[in-house]
Amino acid sequence: MTDHTDEFYQNAQFQRFFQKSANSLIIKANPPHFTILAVSDQFLKISKRQRADILGKDLFSAFPDRLIEGREREMVIATFEKTIATKAGVEWPNYGYEVLNEQTGQLEMQYWSSLQEPLLDETGQVTHIINTTLNITEAIANTAEAKTAMQRLVASEANIRRMVKEAPVGMCILKGDPPFVEEINDYHVRLTGKPYHDLISKSYWEVNPELEAVYKPIFEEVFRTGEAYHAKGRAVNLIRNGREETVYIDFVFHLMPDYDDSKKVILIIANDVTDQFQGHKNLENAFEQLRLSKQAAQLGTFDMDMSNHELIWDERTRILFGIDHSGPVEYEADFVRNLHEDDRERVLKIIAQLMRHQMPDDRYDVEYRTVSPKDGTIRWVRAIGKLYFDDAERPLRFIGSVLDITGQKMDEERKNDFIGMVSHELKTPLTSMLAYQQILRKKLKGSTDEFTQLALDKSNQQIRKMTSMINGFLNISNLESGKIKLKKETFDLRMLLEELIEDFRMFTNTHEIMLHTCEHARLYADREKISSVISNLISNAIKYSPHGRMIEVSCRSIGANIQVSIKDEGMGIKEEDQKRLFERFYRISTSHRENISGFGIGLYLSKEIVERHAGKIWVESASGKGSTFTFSLPAAD
Repeated sequence: MTDHTDEFYQNAQFQRFFQKSANSLIIKANPPHFTILAVSDQFLKISKRQRADILGKDLFSAFPDRLIEGREREMVIATFEKTIATKAGVEWPNYGYEVLNEQTGQLEMQYWSSLQEPLLDETGQVTHIINTTLNITEAIANTAEAKTAMQRLVASEANIRRMVKEAPVGMCILKGDPPFVEEINDYHVRLTGKPYHDLISKSYWEVNPELEAVYKPIFEEVFRTGEAYHAKGRAVNLIRNGREETVYIDFVFHLMPDYDDSKKVILIIANDVTDQFQGHKNLENAFEQLRLSKQAAQLGTFDMDMSNHELIWDERTRILFGIDHSGPVEYEADFVRNLHEDDRERVLKIIAQLMRHQMPDDRYDVEYRTVSPKDGTIRWVRAIGKLYFDDAERPLRFIGSVLDITGQKMDEERKNDFIGMVSHELKTPLTSMLAYQQILRKKLKGSTDEFTQLALDKSNQQIRKMTSMINGFLNISNLESGKIKLKKETFDLRMLLEELIEDFRMFTNTHEIMLHTCEHARLYADREKISSVISNLISNAIKYSPHGRMIEVSCRSIGANIQVSIKDEGMGIKEEDQKRLFERFYRISTSHRENISGFGIGLYLSKEIVERHAGKIWVESASGKGSTFTFSLPAAD
């Protein structure tokens, strides 16, 4: 249904009158179509159109070659909607495009100015818009100075718009009061969380009402003083995509001159730093949690900066080392000298290995005693740290923590003393039982009583098993109390292996044990303790292998080391169990192992003995495919 004003503008008399007017269109204010109701002859001439081609059509179908899809189309719509919203004339920025000169047949650049003025009805509502387009090419070209100035102005404005579009931060140019968007980039659109069409067609405060109360007075202050306003990490409450959010933003409001000397143009530069702010807050929380954890655990920290030759200890670490001065910490005076003399060599050796990249994952985990230089107080501590290297593999920084474990060590010492005492008490009756067995064997020499002979053999096996178990407890007790001593001597490993296997063959008829010996196998080590390691590994192979299977013992020389391996055809060990196999009292829990005796101390003791000889011990195994235990020791010089 056509309203009164449409009929007026479409009236034949008005059409004849309007045809003689300037380069104009009358457009109906019916977004987004904007129907053309009247057109002047001059406009038809400059647009190279026939009246029948455009009357009654919407703006975009009438001029498809000028008003393309995309952001340009949205800008045109936004200009008309701005005219409707403000009820005031809105001028497009001057623009140019090439036009065919009919006289010369050449394309020439023509420059245009376009003004949109609203037509209001009796209620004050905008019903129609007059578009007036003027060719300003001659005016621009009147003088060389004016032409150059216009070119510079166009280039400058283009550069500013390109800068805004391509900036890696949010940028927006606002003009007028109330401010409307002249230019805005995608970053700023995402930052506000508002539709692009709304941002370019409505006033900035209308689209972002949540910002007006706080930031409108700041805009006015920038307009008044001309001074830029800076904010860093400001918490801004925005309604983004229909949901209220708090965003942390670095931004600047900067007053900038416009080509018509308007003093109401502001450039906004904004950067969303929410992630950085949240990361900083998380880091602060983590540091606070760490501080509270350190305080609760009474944990000390150390930091050795190799590049600056600086050693930093916190107050707790100073206390654990008995340091009462407040000056800089010195490596030799405060660390090395305050190590217990029985631990000093071991700790410094581990640190030297760490510096040479010889510790797993460059990590440091050591227990040792400190001695206070003031009153001689002895404390047990556990130090855990990591050494970092630079690109040239030079030590760069050594950081870690120190924990007081004196109470734990005292408890362990009392426990070890008890185990040692009980083990010694148990050894006495076992020794007596072994002596009585030997007497019985002599008495039965030549006897044909097979049952008694078999019973003596069985009881002898049990006594040997009990003796081995008690010796294991005694070794653990001595090891952890620091009483275990290595009695090193040079001996032939081949002879030791042959003796041990001969003993096993005498008392074991369930498995075949094969020895693959080596030619050069001289060690400088504690013969008795290396013997206990080999015995334990062979005993385990017998225990965890089905009867009738082969057990292979081999020895070989590899470089400067002697390597011994014990291979069985038993049930094998899962990968997750292999990681804990050498821990004290660790036993694998499976139905196959429930009836196999043991306390989980043999492999722990073996590892400690091997490592105290500067060696290594490891296992290679797969479930159901048997296991191979290997240890390596430095060969004698």
